[in-house]
Amino acid sequence: MYDFGVNLFVRRIRATIVFQSDVWFRNYLESGNLEHLCHAYDLTLILDGTMQVADKLLRGINRLASLRLCKITYTIKNSLDAQPYETLFDILLWLNRSKSKSFKYRIKRNLILTERIFDVSVAEHYSTINNLFQDEVIDRFMAEHQCSEALEEIVLRSRPELLLMPSAAYEAITNDILRNTRIRKKCLVVMMIDNWDNLCSKTIIPWHPDLVTCMGKQQVGFAADIHGIDPQYVHAIGCPRFDIYRSSFTNSDTIQSGLPSLDCRVQYILYLGSSQPNNEVSILQQLSYLLASLNIKCGLNQHIVYKPHPSRRFSSQDVEQIRAIPYVSVDQDSLSGIFNISSHDLFPSLDGYQALIKNASLVISGPTTMVLESLLCGKRTILMTDDCASYSSNKKLYDNLLHFEGIEELPGLEIMPTISHLLECINIWLHSDQPYNPIPYNKRLEYYLYFDEIPWAHRLIKVLTDYLPMCGQLRNDDRKME
Repeated sequence: MYDFGVNLFVRRIRATIVFQSDVWFRNYLESGNLEHLCHAYDLTLILDGTMQVADKLLRGINRLASLRLCKITYTIKNSLDAQPYETLFDILLWLNRSKSKSFKYRIKRNLILTERIFDVSVAEHYSTINNLFQDEVIDRFMAEHQCSEALEEIVLRSRPELLLMPSAAYEAITNDILRNTRIRKKCLVVMMIDNWDNLCSKTIIPWHPDLVTCMGKQQVGFAADIHGIDPQYVHAIGCPRFDIYRSSFTNSDTIQSGLPSLDCRVQYILYLGSSQPNNEVSILQQLSYLLASLNIKCGLNQHIVYKPHPSRRFSSQDVEQIRAIPYVSVDQDSLSGIFNISSHDLFPSLDGYQALIKNASLVISGPTTMVLESLLCGKRTILMTDDCASYSSNKKLYDNLLHFEGIEELPGLEIMPTISHLLECINIWLHSDQPYNPIPYNKRLEYYLYFDEIPWAHRLIKVLTDYLPMCGQLRNDDRKME
């Protein structure tokens, strides 16, 4: 266990962390990992000026600043034009489409959504794109687009020895920093991949960081096979937001905080929605009809708590339908999303997630990261892979996204290809005489999500401790893929 008390007689390493997303900022702050990093390093925070930081998060970061645990600047806004990078990412996605079935699906989905693969700015490149090698594309980009001097000045102002970048692997700011040789010569640059699919579904990383951290061993393989990054510089240490589940390792009792507004005697099935348009309203209606019958017949008091995906938006007709479904309650933290309130409240606090999952009788989910979170909490989990007319139905996501491969082998997870299969399964389960017992944590889950009893920041710092003394040896002038 690391001691994060500040030793006044030892100079702490100067570290800078760049946040470009409210979600990442929330994950690091509310999980407590940002404060751990503040204690471990002389930390400067750079926040993208386009972020709409919620009041609760602002209070948290101001507390850290008032304790002199970190310094803050909000000056990235408009420091570079993202459009050229988006064009580059599309081209690299196309050139490398054979490396990941997720790439092919992304291209096909974009074609359906926009009736073209690339936007107008790519059209002039498209006629020659298949005659170019990837290095030629990157060389042309570097010749036509200089690094942002404004962004360089912002980063170097904090004199970082260590530069930490939470990332989805395809941000303009991240890549502008990665290709900036003046920044790269002065500090160790770490790309911290923040979600399950980021290394297999977005695009190719054209300039490699010194180190990459990711969720699990599966993503280490993606980094090597898809991006050509040496696996010795890729570390599977999990992600910050999963730290909210650490008490699940030591406490299997029901958690009382953050529950939906139901009578304490009511049992509930938790339905976790997908970010993509599909037929969730229909599933909720059919589940409600089943429960109406079983509650009377079996003397049960089961309800459904529906937690829509934070980025999902609903039509007013859908909202009225959901509100009218018997036995269905919408998770309180999700109400601002389902009723289309401002993006300020787009992603709810992490506080209620563990309680919501652990107190559920059963968890039903679309193909999302929440499947892993439910299994992490020891819950029997049903993954819906039903099909519908949507270009992004549960079935299409499950079949076409590379990171879902093999998850059907995880203990405690059941795949439901149709709504009728789901209803039959729940009917059998609710008629069972034996109460459902929690699933013991299984090490096979670590292939997708590394997890242990210590905070994520401790794992990160352990990795960095091994590399910081030799960071000068990691530098070289050519950062492109070979």
